[in-house]
Amino acid sequence: MTLLAAASATDNTEASVVSVLFPAVQTALGLSLSALSWLVAGAKLIGVATGPLWVSVARRTSRTFVLGVSTAGAGAFIAGAGASQNLAQLMLLHLVAAAGFAGVAPLAAALVGDLYGDDRRGRAMGYLYGSLALISAASAPLFGQLSRFGNGWRWGYTICGVLCMLVGIAVLVTFRDPGIGASDRRATPPPHGASDRGIKWADVDQLLKIRSFALILLQRLLSTQLLFVAFGVVFLVEVLGFSNAQASLAMLPYGVGYFLGTIIGGHIADRVHRRHPRAGRVAMFQLAHAAFAAVAFVTTQFPWHSLVVVAALFAVLGGLQGITPVVQTPMIMAVVPLELRALAFALKLSVTDAIAWVIFTLLAGYLGEHIGLKQTFFWLLVVVMVANTAFISLIYRPYIRDSARPRAHIEASTSSTGPTP
Repeated sequence: MTLLAAASATDNTEASVVSVLFPAVQTALGLSLSALSWLVAGAKLIGVATGPLWVSVARRTSRTFVLGVSTAGAGAFIAGAGASQNLAQLMLLHLVAAAGFAGVAPLAAALVGDLYGDDRRGRAMGYLYGSLALISAASAPLFGQLSRFGNGWRWGYTICGVLCMLVGIAVLVTFRDPGIGASDRRATPPPHGASDRGIKWADVDQLLKIRSFALILLQRLLSTQLLFVAFGVVFLVEVLGFSNAQASLAMLPYGVGYFLGTIIGGHIADRVHRRHPRAGRVAMFQLAHAAFAAVAFVTTQFPWHSLVVVAALFAVLGGLQGITPVVQTPMIMAVVPLELRALAFALKLSVTDAIAWVIFTLLAGYLGEHIGLKQTFFWLLVVVMVANTAFISLIYRPYIRDSARPRAHIEASTSSTGPTP
């Protein structure tokens, strides 16, 4: 679990370096605000193709091998990005690194599902996402302080890349795959050799026919929460007038809030699921989105001048955002077949989330330059999130039906074959 958290944190740390140090990179390379949108959107867009590709390779080889190689390989290119002399070089190295990082999240999520049973997955995902959030939050102000030096941003990229390479090597050497379906007492050995098939379109079609899963994917297209991570520091600098170094400090309480939101939210989610197994997770999911929209309005639409107040609001926003993965991830695990979990997370994290990121980051960059980040945040972080909250109402009934099918299948399989020793 520690290795999965470290591997997952590498992607977040790389994204943190981009957003936190962008004002320094912008000055050094003479970039516009829209360049940040292209960096973030381009990284997510390339994951649309490479995320499912890594899952396919993992099914033919080994999940451990793919997780380690993709993490270490991506780290090498991030380290190289520190030597970029212009936007074209920076973009190219970011895209190659993003192609590697795209394999981390779906495989890590699927492995957590194989490590922990349904009644503990909320807490497990809480520890996973909470750990990576805490790592990212702690690293953000440290990287931010590098902006005080002329070439500090270059050191930030290099340090981040080296850490990613070390994590990838650690995964290759020490991580052990529990086997697909291990937590559901249907463990199969990790696939080895070319005889194991990769992804087929029939697998994708099977997943999309699960109505609640399809609705979750559509819901993600309305999820703008992560814009706060990408543009939060720039917002504090350009709208509220803080320095780059000061603004980066606000990301620490945001990360701490996210950490607490995942840990506490994971425990609450498991309790809610035990008491209300049919729709408790969906209700908690919807409530978190409604609360995020309300707090985002207060945070972004008032002229706060105290960094302490801003930090407190950032912490609340981080906590509310942290609830999303610890509820949504177990929801997906509950409705999709065991052998298709990694593919399901690739479709959700690498494809749907990436498309949403591309649309909203490019839109945020364009609107930010024309109407300002304050109005941009109002429309994208408040209005769109309210619409998202309303859309989640459509998931209740399909989720109740779809989550019952895999559970019945597992119970029938276990009763006929007995638990796997």
